[in-house]
Amino acid sequence: MGPVDAQRPTSNRIVIARLVERAIAADPGVSPTDDSGRWLTRDGDRTIPGVVVAAAAGGQLDVSVHLVAHLPPRPLEPEAETLRAEIVDLVRGAGLAERMGRIDVTIHDLRERSELVG
Repeated sequence: MGPVDAQRPTSNRIVIARLVERAIAADPGVSPTDDSGRWLTRDGDRTIPGVVVAAAAGGQLDVSVHLVAHLPPRPLEPEAETLRAEIVDLVRGAGLAERMGRIDVTIHDLRERSELVG
């Protein structure tokens, strides 16, 4: 997770965005959309690409995850379900399960991993 400014409290929205970022980083089959796009969360001086956490009804926080899947192709629905389960586990472990709303996972593209890290 990114650095935390000791002078500024970290919101639940940012904590959840960081946890989603961690789940994406641990999944070798996907990468977030790039940080110059519209799908990102600001975390102090940095951005968390591919992750949008927004307030929803009842004080919950909805998560939208925007990804690029890596070749070779594989079934994308199980990939998304695995990522959702990992996010839920991380959020539960952080004691924020009651704040979680909906988790939407969108795969925007399919590319070679080398295209994303270069």
